[in-house]
Amino acid sequence: MTTSHFFPRSPKSPALQEFFVNKFVLECRVAEDRLAYKDLREFITMLEKEGELRRIAAEVDPILEITEITDRVTRAGGPALLFERPKGSRVPLLINMLGSERRMNLALEVSHVDEVAARIRGFLDMQSPQGLLDKIKMLPKLAELGSFFPKSVKTGPCKEVIRRENFSLLEFPVLQCWPKDAGRFITWPLVITRNPETGKRNVGVYRMQVYDERTTGMHWQTQKHGAEHFRRARAARPDGRIDVAVAIGSDPMTCLSGILPIPPDLDELMFAGFLRRSRWKWSRAKPAIWRYRPTPKSFSKVTSTWRKCARKDLSAITPGFTRSKAISPCSM
Repeated sequence: MTTSHFFPRSPKSPALQEFFVNKFVLECRVAEDRLAYKDLREFITMLEKEGELRRIAAEVDPILEITEITDRVTRAGGPALLFERPKGSRVPLLINMLGSERRMNLALEVSHVDEVAARIRGFLDMQSPQGLLDKIKMLPKLAELGSFFPKSVKTGPCKEVIRRENFSLLEFPVLQCWPKDAGRFITWPLVITRNPETGKRNVGVYRMQVYDERTTGMHWQTQKHGAEHFRRARAARPDGRIDVAVAIGSDPMTCLSGILPIPPDLDELMFAGFLRRSRWKWSRAKPAIWRYRPTPKSFSKVTSTWRKCARKDLSAITPGFTRSKAISPCSM
């Protein structure tokens, strides 16, 4: 969108036009300077700086022990916990990262969540400009709006390591939370699917039960969009196969967008861009056509196949995964 769309062609006030153009550029630069956390590591650094993180250097078992410790800390109003040596894994585990109002405000980079509500109202109340000054005032908001949409890039850290063979889900510190749980669960995966009929993307958080080194169960409930995509795929194909991408360890606002009850027609990744004040950047996956965010710790490219299970809408998935070379924390 060019400035000529907003400004009259008349040369009567070139100085005024130049002033408003410079003002627009300045406001856009200020908005760019307020970028959100690039990845989970940056958020961990901020939590530690603000006294909202405790590192646990001792070896702790992800089976029951980590969640027992976290439960006690959470009930006491304690900090986020970074378990640096989960038993049986080289991957640190971050937990309770958004477990207080202050940490939520830090993640949103605001003093109070009401600031986010005010931003939402500001966009909902946008009206057609009635004159030149209204158009000028709208320029920064239009620029901000355009920055929410995901952008495709050629590559990113998530493609530094691509493994299709000789991998194991048990390399991650997958939690068993309760003594009578059915097993170990990945509790905060960003599960990315597309509607097989419309191609519309959905990002949801559905617990994934780890059956073995290469198989999990997807616990998407009947009313969830991921389950709806799966039902449509099953209706179209007897085997019910559907491509699924799973991200573990994304930045805090993208993790949050996967669990928020936003309107069904609103793309979660665009809303994450709104919360972050920064667009998502994507890299085309190999060998499929799915696109993944470059910065999260790990991505799994899986194909979900229906099979008879004890619970309705529970499916089995067999993955491969990609990740960056750096061993960074994951949020389970």
